[in-house]
Amino acid sequence: MEKEALLSKYPWPEEIKGMDNLVDSYIKIPFKSDKNLVWRWLSDTSRFNRALGMKERHEREEAGKLIVTTMMMGKKQEWIEHPWKWKYGESMVLDREYIEGMGHYNHTIFYFEEGYLYIYMGFIPNGWIAKKFLELGLGVVLKDIAKLVDQMDSDAIAGKKLPSFYSDNSDKLSSLQTAILEARLEEARAAGLSKEGENLLRELISSGDDMDLYRLRPLYFIEERGLIERDILKDFLVATHFNILNISWDIICPSCLGPRTENSKLVNLLDVDHCDACKIKFETNVENAVEVTFRISKEIREVKNLVFCAAEPAKKDHIKFQWKLNSKQDLKQCFELREGYYAVRVLGESHVLELDVNNGEVDKVEWNTQESQRLSINSKFELDILSLFDKDKTILLEEKVCDDHFLRPKDIFALPEFKKYFGNDGLGEGIQLYLGEQTIVFTDIVSSTKFYELNGDKAAFTQIKDHFKAVYKIFEDQDGVIIKTIGDAVMASFPSPLNAIRASEGLHEYFDANHSHFDFQLRISAHLGKVIGVNQNTGIDYFGNTVNLAAKLQAIAEKEQLGVSRVFFTQLEEKELVKWNINNDSIKIPGKSENVDVVVMTYTN
Repeated sequence: MEKEALLSKYPWPEEIKGMDNLVDSYIKIPFKSDKNLVWRWLSDTSRFNRALGMKERHEREEAGKLIVTTMMMGKKQEWIEHPWKWKYGESMVLDREYIEGMGHYNHTIFYFEEGYLYIYMGFIPNGWIAKKFLELGLGVVLKDIAKLVDQMDSDAIAGKKLPSFYSDNSDKLSSLQTAILEARLEEARAAGLSKEGENLLRELISSGDDMDLYRLRPLYFIEERGLIERDILKDFLVATHFNILNISWDIICPSCLGPRTENSKLVNLLDVDHCDACKIKFETNVENAVEVTFRISKEIREVKNLVFCAAEPAKKDHIKFQWKLNSKQDLKQCFELREGYYAVRVLGESHVLELDVNNGEVDKVEWNTQESQRLSINSKFELDILSLFDKDKTILLEEKVCDDHFLRPKDIFALPEFKKYFGNDGLGEGIQLYLGEQTIVFTDIVSSTKFYELNGDKAAFTQIKDHFKAVYKIFEDQDGVIIKTIGDAVMASFPSPLNAIRASEGLHEYFDANHSHFDFQLRISAHLGKVIGVNQNTGIDYFGNTVNLAAKLQAIAEKEQLGVSRVFFTQLEEKELVKWNINNDSIKIPGKSENVDVVVMTYTN
């Protein structure tokens, strides 16, 4: 595609003045590898610009606009970075409106065809000196880009996961910093830090790339290093306790999926946050509103949030298409998407076009942006947007995908190490934290009044204390975590009903009247459902209908029994129930309008 055709397809904004003073350059770069892969790698323009030798950039938001500041040849350059326009695998278009520096305006196009990348860069210069500099420099920059694209192409053909110039893995620590790190690793190792975790942390902290380390996401290393999720999370918590890492509770925008407010303390979480770029306010007591990440302790190594470019497509991999619609402008685009669920929406507006992309017959969709729709369509389709807005808007097409590396608070709360090291951390007053689906278990002593009367307070207290130790150990063996104790009762959470069943079997065997030194037995109840986290004097407490019903089910259980909801019971396979007698029932629960289906399970082993 020649320059004129490229500019016809992606023209300069109509309102730009000074085009008679334009300085621009154009290049056509051949490549042999998959264009989607090259597009994805090049879309991380922050790493790409670093490889080009460009200076670090600093970003701030003002009135919903992204302001970028950097230095060039000792001179400050500052501009408004307008939202990028892109179509996955095909194009990226960016416009910059300068506040200070050598330009008034910059228009850049990256366009991909199979086998070729076309790049256009144009500037409206700020004065004749800037014009001369740009006339000399633009062509050089494009040639340097071509060299890196050629290297990317070679790396892709060689089967590399990332371009060879993406990461900086040189040694980063001084001798003093290394000594501090090793001393703290030794303390953590004595407290249970695994060898795999120790080696990983030493490698990351000593030589990891700053661009990879600012927000450490531990679940990433499960796939990358072949580690076990529960083990790596335990290691990160132990490392945090010994001040190798710091924990961060990041509020995530539901639109761009970027972190908005990063909190070093759980108590500082907000109930409502906002994203100026996406023009929305949102509540934080919903699923995936808070992500747990980690930072390296500044006493060991200060990691900057390095930015060499806004790199919008790389930060928003779920957004496959983002484009500016001028007022009253319609849009027609053809797409070929992999099967899955997608949503088309207008930034700052509430209506959504939901798309189930499959092998359906529908291959053309019209949407007027004024009402929500849901359609099943073919993976190859044409999308016609009929805009009725009186002002410019941004249109998005985003894939609804699950981020396998997203660490939720519930995953951290479910670990004994969190309770051990951070059990006193709480939420702010009135804050509710969504914790998703949980298996909630209650235990209680059968005939406790009689037990206290027969034994007296002193002897009873000794047995109760020993009983708590046993419950803690049996629950911990099944990955359960104690939420709280209420008198001589225990409330706990488990990762699954199966874990709860195994723990219940362990309890009934341990407290069996025939061979136990305890003068009592236990009743147990359990339910499965969504809960929220709230603040209590003892730290995080679990709250909601799920917790309430799990507690109420204590009323249907006696010694050596487990009273559960039907919802809980249906999650179990027959082979997991061979040690239990099963009795189905339907009971009236105070406060419930309808009977609740329950199962009374009696341990028989």
